[in-house]
Amino acid sequence: MNKIAKRMVTAAGILCGISAVAAIVILVCILLVPFDYYWAVGLAVGLSLVLATLLTGWFFYWRIRHVSDAGDMSLTDVYGPQISHALERCRVGLILVDEKGIVTYQSDYMAKVGVAALEKPIGEVTPQLGTMFESGITNNRIDFNNHSFDVELVKSAGLFILKDESELRGRQRDYRNAAPFVAFARVDNYADRITAVGEVAVAKWMNQLSTTLYGIGEGRYVIRSVRDDTYIIIGENDQPLEQVDNELSIVREVREMNNSISTISVGVARNFPDLASACEEAYSNVELAGARGGDQALISEFGKAARYVGGTTESKATINRARIRLLSKELIAAIQESELVLTMGHTYADFDSIGACLGVKSICNTLGVKCRIVYVPENTEQECRKAFEDQYRDHLDELTIDCADALDAISSKTLVVLVDVSAPERLVYPNFISYDSDVRVALIDHHRQSERTFKHVVFNGSDSSASSACELLAEYIEASPIPINMIDGAATMMLAGTMVDTTRFRSKVAEPTYKAMSYLLNRRASPKVATSMTRENYEQFKTKIKFLKNASNYAENICIAVDPDSDEIVDTTMLAMVASQAMTIAGNDAAFAIGRISPEKIGISARSNPKFNVEKIVKAFGGGGHFSSAAATVVSTDLEAVKQQLIAVLNDGDYAPEPSKKTDNRRRTLTRTNS
Repeated sequence: MNKIAKRMVTAAGILCGISAVAAIVILVCILLVPFDYYWAVGLAVGLSLVLATLLTGWFFYWRIRHVSDAGDMSLTDVYGPQISHALERCRVGLILVDEKGIVTYQSDYMAKVGVAALEKPIGEVTPQLGTMFESGITNNRIDFNNHSFDVELVKSAGLFILKDESELRGRQRDYRNAAPFVAFARVDNYADRITAVGEVAVAKWMNQLSTTLYGIGEGRYVIRSVRDDTYIIIGENDQPLEQVDNELSIVREVREMNNSISTISVGVARNFPDLASACEEAYSNVELAGARGGDQALISEFGKAARYVGGTTESKATINRARIRLLSKELIAAIQESELVLTMGHTYADFDSIGACLGVKSICNTLGVKCRIVYVPENTEQECRKAFEDQYRDHLDELTIDCADALDAISSKTLVVLVDVSAPERLVYPNFISYDSDVRVALIDHHRQSERTFKHVVFNGSDSSASSACELLAEYIEASPIPINMIDGAATMMLAGTMVDTTRFRSKVAEPTYKAMSYLLNRRASPKVATSMTRENYEQFKTKIKFLKNASNYAENICIAVDPDSDEIVDTTMLAMVASQAMTIAGNDAAFAIGRISPEKIGISARSNPKFNVEKIVKAFGGGGHFSSAAATVVSTDLEAVKQQLIAVLNDGDYAPEPSKKTDNRRRTLTRTNS
């Protein structure tokens, strides 16, 4: 527009100049040359000037109108050829709108990419630009006309500046697709398998495993053995490890191999900025997948949260004595580095939580490190509370600390040992510490770990194949490099904790469980006292029978017991007792107990045998736990509605486990420090 305006000014100046010259010439002629028809000459000149002015005005009007109608006011015409060439090379387009959002101008580059926007509402060009104009969003990324643009809006000028990033993003996409991923695949409990089935049998199976893995990777990935039990896998992102039904196919194929001796865990790292970081992350992931029970994968993508896939089979138990000794030494080292140890279990603490806390207290006393059990009487299971307070009536002040004092006592030299729990919202004092807390944390849990973990874990002795936290503590105490003096009654409480969690050794027990209990008996644990502590009282017995009388069967082999009294409030321990009792009935592969645990919440407790995976079911309700022992809490007051939801979940899929193999996932634990 500036050039046209300048040309208009120039034309007006020329006309004025001609008029002035004509007027001077006529005036001179009148004064010096006698002539009778000067009026006719003046009229002719004046008419000529008027005609020239009209023609000039019409030309500029046509020029402006022509440019506007074409929608293509060339930047060359406005600013000269240099600016147009520069913007085109930079792939920058301009769109100008008026105060109503009507496009009054588009630059050369926009027309080049096929945009015809002139005199249209900006929202018709693309809704995303319309949204920017209406809402005042100044920056956005949009896609239209097969191009991808970074857009900046100068609202005061009604100007959209569009940077075409299509080529760059295409190259980025090609780079991401061609970028390598790194994975490690590790045989679960390789050393234990050699001990259990023999070196020759394991060697034959490893040859079969190598053949299977190399067959999977042929033409797609590079797979090489880096250790007797570990393989590295490198491939490109456009051919990722295949995933079917929330499980890596490579994990499933190994499990379903003929005469399978073990399973594998896989750690994957994708889109990391360098190969070294990817390798480190993938190796860490395979360790965590093994520690979580094995037969699963942990996948990390740079800048995103890691996610577990698989884990559909029950962890099998074996004994890796060297690993247990190592973990015991690391636990002791973590405690020795502390000035204060605070230990606690889960909300509505039971015998397993309190017993494990007493085991931690015994270790700390032996090491001369101050230790307190964070104890909330009103958030402790009734029978456990009675037994604990009766046993230590005269020493409660030395053993326990309330939550407020514990929070005040925390410092950089404090170690918080969580037993029988690994989620902050399930602590005996919920969210006593958070995932992001800088407090040093040690975990000793027998539940399957969640995908999140605490920021500063200095020791992770969790094992989802163990029967109880007390079993784990007994093993660590027995394997300690220094003799641990058990405080009076601690061994009996730990025995009681294991009895409760195994339904008196009727479920989830294996050789390590009996070995740990044998050690506790040698440390003066009293089975008679433990049995007396854990006996249910008459009211509990009546409540349990009431549930079971109201039980019904689903698909003949699944028992669903619902509290017939919809207004009754029961504790989660009662629900667990009902589900466990139902599993003693012949023909039941799984049992669910449903009852109100608060005025606004309903609890579900689930138990099963190795033929059924109840953990997958309760996950549909936001719960979790073990393959054969799990629970969930539902915000509701309608027991029948929750029962129907459970039946709907059972109808939706197959919750039986994979075919049983001689698999072994025990004791793949990890000690890790996050700074």
